[in-house]
Amino acid sequence: MAIVDDQSFLHQLQIAPNVLTIVTNSETTSCASGSVEVQSAAINAGETAEDPTIEQVPAEINDETMDNNLHDENKSPNVSVKRCREQLPGFHVVKKNVSTGMKFRSFEIKWDKVSDNTLSKLDALQDYKLKNQSSSAPKSMRLTKQERCGLINCIVDQLRAIDTCIQADIMETVAKDILRKYPCLEMVDDDGYGDGLSYVVLKHKLINHNSYLNRFKDPNHQTTKVTSQTRKCSNARAGTSKEYWAKSSPECAKELFVKLRRDEPNLLSDECLQSTHAFVRYRLDSHRDLRTLLLELPVLRRRKLLSYHFNQATGTDIDTLRKFFNMKRVKIIEYSAAVSKPGKLLESCSDAEIFQFLASMVGENLNNLVLKKEVGTRMEDIDHASGGPVLVAIDMGNDKAMYYVYAEQTRLSEGTEDIVGGIQDLMSVHYVHNFVYLKEASKFLELVQQYFLKIIPSKGSKSTANRVGPIQRVVKKAIETLSSYDASQPGPSNL
Repeated sequence: MAIVDDQSFLHQLQIAPNVLTIVTNSETTSCASGSVEVQSAAINAGETAEDPTIEQVPAEINDETMDNNLHDENKSPNVSVKRCREQLPGFHVVKKNVSTGMKFRSFEIKWDKVSDNTLSKLDALQDYKLKNQSSSAPKSMRLTKQERCGLINCIVDQLRAIDTCIQADIMETVAKDILRKYPCLEMVDDDGYGDGLSYVVLKHKLINHNSYLNRFKDPNHQTTKVTSQTRKCSNARAGTSKEYWAKSSPECAKELFVKLRRDEPNLLSDECLQSTHAFVRYRLDSHRDLRTLLLELPVLRRRKLLSYHFNQATGTDIDTLRKFFNMKRVKIIEYSAAVSKPGKLLESCSDAEIFQFLASMVGENLNNLVLKKEVGTRMEDIDHASGGPVLVAIDMGNDKAMYYVYAEQTRLSEGTEDIVGGIQDLMSVHYVHNFVYLKEASKFLELVQQYFLKIIPSKGSKSTANRVGPIQRVVKKAIETLSSYDASQPGPSNL
């Protein structure tokens, strides 16, 4: 063992083998120069150091390796590159965006965005309707056209925040939500009857405003109107019950058949009408010529039989027409004096003049439905080009006439002396014989059906038009105008 100074120690590092054995000589503390004892030894394969005071250091370890190990253990959190986080299986979350359809289905109207004046008017109108259900709201309490448009525009803007392409079923749901919030917007007549279809009006207002805002979206896109062929049977049966048409049978007891063949009104008891219901319905549905059918069973002209089957089909008594007509007679005359068109009615006017006024309100002429014949006209000579049921008025002199229902060159009613009874017979024939309304008088007959008979079908129409078609809109407008009219307030109704 040799004791070397600093220069000798550097020289030993140059000539040393791969492994150096460094031993600290703790006993040589007396050396003033701080000498170090260096012992060189070659490590052969299979040899290990047995002295516990000897520490083996690999030769390839340098300062850079030591620095890397130090940084791996004590890495600063401020560095840009960090160690990757260990990915655990089963905890990977995929973010999903909510679809437009889900947003529309969960849409709720934000009423706080509606004008305060409109909301206060709606609240006041709602309170009035709850306390006065059978009366019309005063003109000052109703929403003006500008306020209605503002309400529709505000709701459409909320919908367009989701998407500008809005389907009709979404608009229908929103329209029902509006009526659910404010039932006072439901349209009912002056008798408190409503068709339950007021949401359709709001729905189309929403659709029309959104279509107006989308008018420049795609100028080259042309929408094709798809019109479904309306089936005559379903429209003719509109407003009737399915159970009525299901009762049909070719069998009839002999004694009952004899009563039908004798054509005596006194024999048509309630029991007889109930027992022959299925047989009469079967003969009416037999698709035979009307003239031949009436020759075999002339009892089908009797008012009692027609009224019974009308009641069974619609659930409404045909005399309801006369009842409501007499109730509204004075109101219609007062309304005619408040409007410029179609003309003022006198207090002494006839029932025919009132019906003519109602037909003019919907843009039709009563003469297309009621055909006047001169005195002395025989029934065999009555001829009309229309195949649908019409009312033929034969002049009897002294300002009197007899009214008969004719269809397919055949008389279908027993006749009456007043036009109200004639209109009742005409409506009964339409429903019992399964006719659709004459095109030239379809709006007038729809008005009579809904305003006087209170028959408001939820689907289909005897005028072969859709429930949201122009015919129904004109009729609904006329009913709303008459229902909301108040003689104590000057001027026509504000709708």
